[in-house]
Amino acid sequence: MRRPVWSRAKAELRAHQRLSQLRGLAGRPATAATDDPVTVYGLFSSSTGLGEAGRLTANGLERIGRKVFRVDATPHLRGRADPDSFDRDPGRGPVVFHLNPVEAAEVMAALQPPRLAERPRIGVWLYELDPAPARWADYAPLFHQIWSPSPASRNALASIAVSARLVPYRHAPLSVPGERPDGVFDVLVMADYNSSLARKNVGGAIQSFRAAFGHDPSARLTLKLSNLPRRHGLRAQLDTPATVLMEEALEFDRLLELIGRSDALLSLHRGEGYGLTLVEAMLMGTPVVMSREPTTRTLHVPGACVAVPSARVPVRDPQRIYRGGVWAEPDMDAAADALAAIKRGTDARWLPTKKARADAARALFCSDERLEPLRAALSDLERDAGGALPAA
Repeated sequence: MRRPVWSRAKAELRAHQRLSQLRGLAGRPATAATDDPVTVYGLFSSSTGLGEAGRLTANGLERIGRKVFRVDATPHLRGRADPDSFDRDPGRGPVVFHLNPVEAAEVMAALQPPRLAERPRIGVWLYELDPAPARWADYAPLFHQIWSPSPASRNALASIAVSARLVPYRHAPLSVPGERPDGVFDVLVMADYNSSLARKNVGGAIQSFRAAFGHDPSARLTLKLSNLPRRHGLRAQLDTPATVLMEEALEFDRLLELIGRSDALLSLHRGEGYGLTLVEAMLMGTPVVMSREPTTRTLHVPGACVAVPSARVPVRDPQRIYRGGVWAEPDMDAAADALAAIKRGTDARWLPTKKARADAARALFCSDERLEPLRAALSDLERDAGGALPAA
């Protein structure tokens, strides 16, 4: 469902006003000291992927020994708070905005430019397709550094002439649930309507599940969907005994529980900025069947996931959230074959137990080596402690 033209025009006007309000920060040098705290603005009270990604960034900063102040921007961006909600900001040291550029500008405007003028400003940006939105380049001069957690997302920013440092997330190990030999093979699909059902390819996931299992009563598809309109046509496809639709909002711990107790996570997405849910599933030993596209190349853990072949096709998004460019079109038959093989236990590509799969994922995603780019980025900001820093 497209936003009304007047609503889009109003949002664009507000974004232009915010940029104008913040122009004085562009090119403004900043100072830094190695003992300064780091303040992270993120969606800390949100169970969304962006909220968890902000928590991972804050956790990583603490793990390299920095004092971190977390400031939740969620209430402000939902219009339920005034600038006093930002009082946790100590008013000195680097500021990390783990928000999309437009939302980051909203928060920066609420903070007032004078409070940010001499502080190093870092934006953490990620985008699902290449190129990133051209308008994001207008926000780049407000930051001294821009970080992106995946090579594909960094390349998407480079396509609009925004230079970003690759700073991956370092994940904490997750608890591995026990095996559940209950006779029902549970396949989980997760998507948010506001992130585009076409990009998440929910229809393709349903097609692959049904191709794999038909009317087999021992297989079940659980669809965890958020913000699906009441009269959306997808609902008519879900009225079957083998399908469970979950729409309730879940706290992050309950989301992890849902992922961990599933027998497979199916993600036939057409593009991802990072793939946080895929990583979380692997860290709990849940087999992941996913699209092979630029982002998942760096997430591949042999024995813990299978990436199905995908072709590059023009973007077609009925919601018009994404326009132009190309994205992945995964092979639904290959995904169906992979699901059926997991259920049969006949695919030698998989490690045999949840623990073995989780251990393999931990070796990649939980290594402290993933903190080195973060440490280097801050070191570069502060190498002239107390001196001027050029804007990005």
